[in-house]
Amino acid sequence: MKIKPIKWLMGSSNTWLSQLGHYAAYLIQYSPLLHSMVSNELKGKLKYTTLGYIWHLINPLTLIVIYYTIFTVIFGKDVRDYWVYVSAGMFAFSFMQSCIFSGSSCIINNKNLVTKMAFPRELLIFSKIIATSITLVVSYVLLTILMVASGVYISWTIIYMPLIVILMSVFTAGLVLMIASISVYVRDLPYAVHLIMGCLMFAIPIMYLPSQRYTPLMDYIWHANPFYYYIEAIHACFYWGTIPSQLDLVMCFVFTSLFFIIGMIVFKKLEKKFAERL
Repeated sequence: MKIKPIKWLMGSSNTWLSQLGHYAAYLIQYSPLLHSMVSNELKGKLKYTTLGYIWHLINPLTLIVIYYTIFTVIFGKDVRDYWVYVSAGMFAFSFMQSCIFSGSSCIINNKNLVTKMAFPRELLIFSKIIATSITLVVSYVLLTILMVASGVYISWTIIYMPLIVILMSVFTAGLVLMIASISVYVRDLPYAVHLIMGCLMFAIPIMYLPSQRYTPLMDYIWHANPFYYYIEAIHACFYWGTIPSQLDLVMCFVFTSLFFIIGMIVFKKLEKKFAERL
């Protein structure tokens, strides 16, 4: 059964909308496969562990405790609830970094599946994004609970978080679609991406406030970096208790749309010879 919005898109007189509707209907046919992939991604190496899914709670909880200890007891005593600032930004960056790391080689690593089974190859990327975004949401829920327990004020602006997380997930999906498809042809790319992502963490205000490192050069680096806008939007609504700036929200929408569209075009163009290259 087709969902009404998809049926409307399929029947649209606009060629682009009609193609989008047919593509959405095509993906829905494989929703059981996507569900299975997401489940496998969440289980991963935890399948044979005693605690299983509980590790998805233990990992972010451990990081929050570490950030609290370092940025409250040792550093950042002069900054209000610095551990919340660092945790909020680091979870977002770690999400994008994890998706890019695991997604950059997912086509190569699933060679047998790609070459022997007919299915939308992009589901390999989407499953990783969805599974990692679920872990991200759990991380922010835990952070919110610990903020309440610690007496940290939580602003109503936190309602912007779902929108920002969705935009960030779609942006990351587009970026990974590009990297994963190009990596089939250029096997050095995943290694280069790992190096770049390691450097990027220090080029974004995550471990420090923008005011602590502000220079004209740093300001240029921040605003030329797509990751910056998502993390600053999260800092605004989660830590500062303000509505994300109009610039940050506009840039998030722009980068999300741009990267996802380009990512899909590049992926669809290059996937025709995946089997040959693999």
